[in-house]
Amino acid sequence: MTTTEPITGELADLITALRTNRDNLRHTVRGLDDEQAGLRTTVSALTLGGLVKHLAHGERQWMDFAVGGPRRCSAARSRGASGRDRLRALQRRLPADLG
Repeated sequence: MTTTEPITGELADLITALRTNRDNLRHTVRGLDDEQAGLRTTVSALTLGGLVKHLAHGERQWMDFAVGGPRRCSAARSRGASGRDRLRALQRRLPADLG
């Protein structure tokens, strides 16, 4: 999906934050094998591999919702028409690498 007008304001800030955090995580896990990704490096039960899976799942759900609307995401069905209208407007403005 391409945009015809520049993305500014809060949406631009959110897209920048998503890209920055995604790049930071990629840098952190680059070169790790499965064993290393499965190690617990803190007292938390979460591993780097688990974090990647968790974030990928969450991003996939949001994109399913953004592309397919509420029918693709059961958690979004109860949000009402105004939420869908805002989402459709957002979909039209997303850069191709996030849409």
